[in-house]
Amino acid sequence: MSTHKPTKTQQLLLLALTTAWAGAWTQKQGGYYLKLAANSLEAHSDFDADGKRVTKPAMGELQDFNIAAYLEYGLRDRLTLVAATPYKRLSDKRTLPPVSAASATATWPTSRCACAGASSPP
Repeated sequence: MSTHKPTKTQQLLLLALTTAWAGAWTQKQGGYYLKLAANSLEAHSDFDADGKRVTKPAMGELQDFNIAAYLEYGLRDRLTLVAATPYKRLSDKRTLPPVSAASATATWPTSRCACAGASSPP
């Protein structure tokens, strides 16, 4: 008895023709799902142009705080109410060193042309 191993093309064709029943599902009537999440981030350092971490305590800090609640409630077996309430607080107390107008003007046309895909001005 010989066995036939399907080719890659046949496997892909079979996979493409198969019906996938993935997706959302409803809660049963009176059933619920509740998810609470929170996260916080504080940064007291930055990255320089070479990608190296540089601690700059005199420059301040960046804070990011998030809280979220997600609720699913089954109104009927085939009807689910979904609610989400996010909260975000972002605080940026960093100070950047002043940039002279001459250096800003000298770098802007080169950056703009490079981003736009045009050649640099003469």
